[in-house]
Amino acid sequence: FKQKTAYEIGVRLVGSEMCIRDSARTLLVVGQPVYPYTLFAVVRADSSYDDLWQMVKAHRNEGKKLSVSAGKEGSGGLVTLRNLVNADDGVKQTVDIVSLDQNIALQQLENGQLGVFLSMDSPDSDFVEKIRKAMTPDGKQKFKFVDVDLSDFGKLDAKRAFNRPLYQETQFNVPGGWFGRTVNTVTTFAAVVANKDWANGAGSKATVSLGKGLDDATALVREATKTPREWTPPALAR
Repeated sequence: FKQKTAYEIGVRLVGSEMCIRDSARTLLVVGQPVYPYTLFAVVRADSSYDDLWQMVKAHRNEGKKLSVSAGKEGSGGLVTLRNLVNADDGVKQTVDIVSLDQNIALQQLENGQLGVFLSMDSPDSDFVEKIRKAMTPDGKQKFKFVDVDLSDFGKLDAKRAFNRPLYQETQFNVPGGWFGRTVNTVTTFAAVVANKDWANGAGSKATVSLGKGLDDATALVREATKTPREWTPPALAR
């Protein structure tokens, strides 16, 4: 979601991490935010690290590059990865961003070509389940999730969208034997946005109808996106 498209499109569903800094002036959220996005940082299960920042710091201290992928161009994971990297000069010098398809990235993570894979998704998503169930031929876990603490990444907690912090701290529980643990990470939200000039002009009636339709379909959207029942849409500036 490039900056120029904020002025060219009428309506689009995006993750809030894809919205430009002056989003409150150029974009309008139609209806309520529709579902949450959670950041999942995945490494090999035999990694000695349980925290992304510690992993980055160790590579920086050793003068090594840490290769990290978060999907292809345009994905919420890749946008969030760039926000993480740009929030701290030390991270920017250490992390090598690699744009890869999810399946290829996980293959490279498994064989050691890649250090970390990031994804923005739901805790109950097929992706999270795939990571949990990935086993070696001898029955050992292939991957694990590591912590991502907002306070570790410098200016990341200052990023804003629609006059509110772009990311918030959250936790998710990963059940299952030795693999089970509570993971600290960050979350944001997906929303339908419209160009504010369009929504207040030629598209005003369509915007109102779409917003009502989205709000009426809240239960169906949450079921389809496997949104946790306890999630509450954030209040946004209009």
